[in-house]
Amino acid sequence: MMKRLFISKFQKFISLVLLLLINNNNFILFSSALPCAKVTTSHGISCLCNTKYCDTVPPLPSNLGSNQYVIYTSSKKGLRLDQTIGTFKNFEEQTFMTSTSSPRKIHINDKVLYQTIHGFGNAITDAALVNYYKMEPQIQELLLKQYWGADNEGTNFYIGRIPISSTDFSTHVYSYDDVNDDYDLKHFSIQVDHDIGKIDFIKKVQSLNPNISFFATSWAPPAWMTKQNTTIKNPSLRKDNNIPEIYSNYIVKFFEEYKKIGITFWGLTAQNEPAGNTGTWQDLKFSPEEERDFIKQCLGPALKKSNVTNNIKLMMLDDQRIHLPTWTKTILSDSDAAKYIDGIAVHWYAATEDITPSGLYFGFMNKTHTDYPSFFLLATEACEGFLPWSKGVELGSWTRGETYAHDIIGDINNWATGWTDWNAFLDLKGGPNWANNECDSPIILDTENTTQFYKQPMYYALAHFSSYVPKGSVRIDVQSESTSILKAPMECTGFKTPDGHIVLVVLNKGLVSSDAEYSITYGNKTISNLVAPANSLQTLIWNA
Repeated sequence: MMKRLFISKFQKFISLVLLLLINNNNFILFSSALPCAKVTTSHGISCLCNTKYCDTVPPLPSNLGSNQYVIYTSSKKGLRLDQTIGTFKNFEEQTFMTSTSSPRKIHINDKVLYQTIHGFGNAITDAALVNYYKMEPQIQELLLKQYWGADNEGTNFYIGRIPISSTDFSTHVYSYDDVNDDYDLKHFSIQVDHDIGKIDFIKKVQSLNPNISFFATSWAPPAWMTKQNTTIKNPSLRKDNNIPEIYSNYIVKFFEEYKKIGITFWGLTAQNEPAGNTGTWQDLKFSPEEERDFIKQCLGPALKKSNVTNNIKLMMLDDQRIHLPTWTKTILSDSDAAKYIDGIAVHWYAATEDITPSGLYFGFMNKTHTDYPSFFLLATEACEGFLPWSKGVELGSWTRGETYAHDIIGDINNWATGWTDWNAFLDLKGGPNWANNECDSPIILDTENTTQFYKQPMYYALAHFSSYVPKGSVRIDVQSESTSILKAPMECTGFKTPDGHIVLVVLNKGLVSSDAEYSITYGNKTISNLVAPANSLQTLIWNA
């Protein structure tokens, strides 16, 4: 306890020294990773960044020994990716199992491999752009590094979701062709994306991470393509005048126009939340049968016809996990539709009901993979602060960071190949959002004081995965158990990276949480007497 107290005080002292040095414009030579500048609110602890100082994600030690491991810990009490290094012990597993006093055990077998990880990321919404361009140029440069910077400057995101025209996180409703009954799409234009700085922003992201994969999603077609002549209140697509085909061509034209300016895409979801939303923001509603027919008769053929889109990965659903049994059976059992589809996109908004590591809706994902193993699963949208009783931004909420980690672990352990957050940046109110559907974000910008922003616990929850699990990593077999009925097994997931590291992520969460002691077995190596602090997230890494 005294040792931990000393380390904690030492870290605070170093943080203070770094802040003072930077605030005096002195050059720092002795720090490879800067600690969080903590700000405490009624909801918890967030990290303040400004033109003088911002913390960074600690890089993996380049000289990690063959018998060493490194642990990064974040916690409700204020740890943010704090790094410690330890050493394995070499015992036979049977001896270890009988000698350890820890009731919680994690067993790792990197000979059993599961899905390849495509990556983690977020969405570049209009709201994110509006907020970004309000900030000072120095802050804008810093913000880009938080998600897409090289060498572990930030979260090392490899996925980006790009809306096709407006969403509720825009300042108003618009499309790329708002001229009524323009069946030949003569007035189609992406000029609005130039005007709001969207295209310039995407190119900046590409310059920081040339290997990023973008996928696009449409919330709604132009209003004149709907039966109700509106994109609000869950409209449906007109069937007259070949509107389904015209809408498919509209989507293809989006990709073709972006290709002309040097931006290409990896994927497309057929429709955002086709099962419908609250009716207060844009949507286009399909039944499973209608989406099946739209894909096989219109969208799929249109994508294959264009040499710009013929290799794009098409994902069905892009909606809640609860729809998986019905939608996948209806659409993927039809070979004429399935031949155009590569993956299944899911949202997390039923996550609060998946209160255990093997929650019901996570199980739907596992069953979907079992039934349709040739189609990948990708988590494509998540945010906190969307519920009426906890709406908007809660600066420093550790619970929201825990929920992110819980959902990522559940999705990954049930075959998701990646996880995509919602808005990259929001303001202190959780917007702008024309439909008053504000929510929270991992990075919150103070658009009144344009020289500062806040990094939420959600940001660090994402970094525990994305910063250390690069694209191309493979999920490995991880079994968690407890020998005590009074102590739950640890929530965890594991990976083998392309550069030969084993990565284990462990979550100790709960409304009433205490320090959790656990041990790890990996081949004939062991780590015993590990401690995950109360309400904490840990990433452990060692050489395979």
